[in-house]
Amino acid sequence: MWERLSQRERTLIVIFLFILLLTAYYFYIYLPLNEELGLLRQKKMIKEQELNSVTDIIRRLPAAKEEYNQLQAIEIIPDNDIFDIERFLKELADNTMQNRLTLKSFIPYRSGGNYNLNFVIIGVYSDLLSLLDWLENYQFIFQFKELSLRSAFNGEIEMNVKLLYERGEENGGDRS
Repeated sequence: MWERLSQRERTLIVIFLFILLLTAYYFYIYLPLNEELGLLRQKKMIKEQELNSVTDIIRRLPAAKEEYNQLQAIEIIPDNDIFDIERFLKELADNTMQNRLTLKSFIPYRSGGNYNLNFVIIGVYSDLLSLLDWLENYQFIFQFKELSLRSAFNGEIEMNVKLLYERGEENGGDRS
């Protein structure tokens, strides 16, 4: 059959087969390899960034160890006369999370050596009772100035608490 075709037809068939072969190479070999190469370059760049981060951390490690050793040598003597508002806030936030409550607001303000703490917490009644049990641990530190409850949405209750911490020797016990 090949012999019966003219030279021009043979040339067209060869050109067509060559184009067909190039197209198959392009779509089935070149493009997939090129995409894989792009992904590998991207992975390489991510790994280089990770390596740079780890190298930076390793480079700073001796200074961090030195600072850690210096800080360990410092003896911390707690001052029991000073109320630590940040520690109380952290404990309050931890306790609200443990009791599945929402700490809506926390507003501390200081007047002289006294602290007034106002906070609003939202949750269900039983969880709010658990929080009040926890707050009972602070009855010798705070005066409970106000406690109000009102219904919120979805059957929850909003509890508004106002506490007073008075710095000085009159702290503790019943303050009537």
